[in-house]
Amino acid sequence: MAALAADKITVETRNLYLGADLTPIVTALAEITATNFPERAQALAKEIADKQPHLVGLQEVFNFTKDLGNGAVPFRDYLADLMSALAAEGAPHRARFS
Repeated sequence: MAALAADKITVETRNLYLGADLTPIVTALAEITATNFPERAQALAKEIADKQPHLVGLQEVFNFTKDLGNGAVPFRDYLADLMSALAAEGAPHRARFS
């Protein structure tokens, strides 16, 4: 490739701005993290194991992922966490969806 003379070099830079304020998302993730669902799942599993209901109805069962995977809070699969906590309590349940 031929060398360019210093007075022939053109440079351009662009900011690829997301176009949105992410503060509400960051705030929401911080609030979700603060609720510590894995800890809450253990408490809920203990309550379920103690009461031994025939049926448990669950609402708002979230599966938060980052880059298509679960991991540290808040990126958790709430159902998997609860099912694991139930098994640890010796009260395994099956999940059914309708």
